[in-house]
Amino acid sequence: MSVLAYFVLNNSGETLLHCAGESGKVEMLQFWIRRGDYDVNVKNKKKRTPLFNAVESGSIEAVDILLTNGASADVVDTNDDSTPLHCASETGNSKIIKLLITKGKADVNAVDEVKLLVIIS
Repeated sequence: MSVLAYFVLNNSGETLLHCAGESGKVEMLQFWIRRGDYDVNVKNKKKRTPLFNAVESGSIEAVDILLTNGASADVVDTNDDSTPLHCASETGNSKIIKLLITKGKADVNAVDEVKLLVIIS
C-alpha cells in the first residue's frame, strides 16, 4: 500500500476504494483500482470490503467493476455476519443480486446473525 493510501483511512478503516464504491462513481473506482494502491478486497474494521459499499450504493456498474477485478462476493461483515448478497437482498436490487450470484459466485446458502438466508425467487 502506498503512503498516500495509508493516510486516507478514516476511523472505520475505510479507504478511498471504499468511498469510491459507496459513491457509485465508476470513474473514481476505476482510477483507484488502476493505480494499484488497494487490493479490491481491502477490509475496514468490520471486515467489509468496497463491494459492500458498491452494493449499498445501488450501482450495478460499480459492483461489476469490483467483481471483474477480483472482489470476493463471500466476504462476511463481522458486525452481523452478512455478505454482499444479504445487503443486495435488503435493497431489493434484483440486478445486483443476479450479478453477485452469476459473476461473483456468491454463496446463496450463507446465513447472517439472525440465521436469515437470501431467498431468490
